Amino acid sequence: MSRDPTFISALKQLSRERQSIGDVFTKFDYIKKTEDRPAAIIAATDLEDGLRDLLAAQMVALNKTETDEMFTGERLLGSFSAKTQMAYALGLIGKNTRRDLDIIRLIRNAFAHSRKVIFFDTPEISDACAQITLPERFPDPSRWEGVDQPMNTPRRRFLGTISLYTIAIIEAQFPHFADQENPLSGIPLD
Repeated sequence: MSRDPTFISALKQLSRERQSIGDVFTKFDYIKKTEDRPAAIIAATDLEDGLRDLLAAQMVALNKTETDEMFTGERLLGSFSAKTQMAYALGLIGKNTRRDLDIIRLIRNAFAHSRKVIFFDTPEISDACAQITLPERFPDPSRWEGVDQPMNTPRRRFLGTISLYTIAIIEAQFPHFADQENPLSGIPLD
């Protein structure tokens, strides 16, 4: 079977495109309508991609080959865990956020790799979601425009936290998004 390099190139480019805050809300509207397993995997992977962009913004401009060597597969920053550790080591996130991201990663991995059918109300998943701390550290739900409120179920807590962290990571890269007009400005990455 012959491969069309243009086709492959276009798909790779599509997967590397940066997203805007508007894209985040569009994606989360889609995720809200999906089953638990794809919702958890898509949302957490999107957060991991945002973390990659945040780290890349701290580096010298890398070409495509250098970026791939840094961020793909078994490379230095190829995993969600490695990206989280590096963001913490560089002071881009604090201990609370690092802990939340580790929990999100573990939940995503459970959804991605469990041989059983699991849901957000599966006890192990529900218990892990309860350990996520951002809703208590950013408690003003009137500011959570576009995020499922209240975060009173494991699914809403998990997906809402990811939405808020994704926005905070975009704001950390592009400070002009974080202003008094934006009701979600000031999401802590502590």
